[in-house]
Amino acid sequence: LASGHIDELFKENLFLNLATRSDGAALRGRILTHLAGPSESTGDAVMMKSDNSPIVGLAWSSLDETCRLHYNIRLEGSDSLDNATPSLVLEDYPIQNSNKLKSMPLFPSTKRHLQDCRGSQCLGHADNIHKLMMARLDSGDAAFVMTSDTVGQPQFHIKGKLLGVSAPQTCLPRYARNDLEIIPGYL
Repeated sequence: LASGHIDELFKENLFLNLATRSDGAALRGRILTHLAGPSESTGDAVMMKSDNSPIVGLAWSSLDETCRLHYNIRLEGSDSLDNATPSLVLEDYPIQNSNKLKSMPLFPSTKRHLQDCRGSQCLGHADNIHKLMMARLDSGDAAFVMTSDTVGQPQFHIKGKLLGVSAPQTCLPRYARNDLEIIPGYL
């Protein structure tokens, strides 16, 4: 980049234009600065999206040695997001490897409300996460779900599957996740 471009980058006035052979402006986006915090320590971002909403989000998350989940979510897609009050939920899923009734999980998917956010950015942390939810986070069977259905604000329901969250060994349950979900009495 030339020095003039770097100056525009720091002013957040630099745009990226993606063109195809048939469309000269297929995708246009603004390049923004983003300071890294505990939630960005893994470096992996998750795209949160929906099939029927122009609102999208980027989510970063990580687990520290004290089993605290750190998260940071940025939303884009509407000028009125600064007034939005979306709700953030952490959702996890049981193992889906069999259709036999005997091996169905005893503990179905769970949802944990993390925060009611304000504006286009949502960041925070969550403590006291159940060890089974930790195991599901660690194996990529969890997602962030953000919903806003307040009248007069952008209404959306976006979801992003968390694949890059690695739980420290001290945060995971003593027994294998398969045993926790299938055999009664382990929790």
